[in-house]
Amino acid sequence: MAWGFTCGDGWFGIVDAMCRVVVEHAAPTGQPVPQVAQVKEKFGSLRVYWSGAVDDFVTGASLMAEALSKRTCELTGRPGRMTKRGGYFQTLCPEMALELGAKPVSRGDDVQMAPLSASALTDRYSQIASAPVDVPEHLLDVVDAMLGLLAEVGKDTSISVTEIGYTDNRLNVCVDGGGDLALGIAACAAAVRL
Repeated sequence: MAWGFTCGDGWFGIVDAMCRVVVEHAAPTGQPVPQVAQVKEKFGSLRVYWSGAVDDFVTGASLMAEALSKRTCELTGRPGRMTKRGGYFQTLCPEMALELGAKPVSRGDDVQMAPLSASALTDRYSQIASAPVDVPEHLLDVVDAMLGLLAEVGKDTSISVTEIGYTDNRLNVCVDGGGDLALGIAACAAAVRL
């Protein structure tokens, strides 16, 4: 890897989950596993650049990782939001933002830190989610990011999320439609361990 990893340790779990699902996706098909060329922070969120055979599944997993990074402190891995200090954007938890003197910012794609509820997510994404959201509170941000991405994909193709649950310490998601892009998004969301 020419450029390596140039982001904080707080995003390690996100990158690990993304890489695990990409390897698991390629294994049964015998396809070569694409190689990570670079992982970095850019404008406050994660960017992953690949070399090799990148298909829609890998793209979906990468999009999910980027979406999760906008909600996760780059330094600690705790819930965070976009901040700015000087001219530098960074996703930080409230404690790190205070310590570093960073101020919360609102950009068009900024994630709001409003309290989420399972019923609110079920209502918000009713156009694609035919099942109620039934997950512990600590996964609501992950589910919100995943459903937001799937709703975007669903603008161009028919998608139905038929299960959003939690068993055996794992997020369970079933998605019909949307092809490999939607499957990559859902697989990465399910693989993240918080």
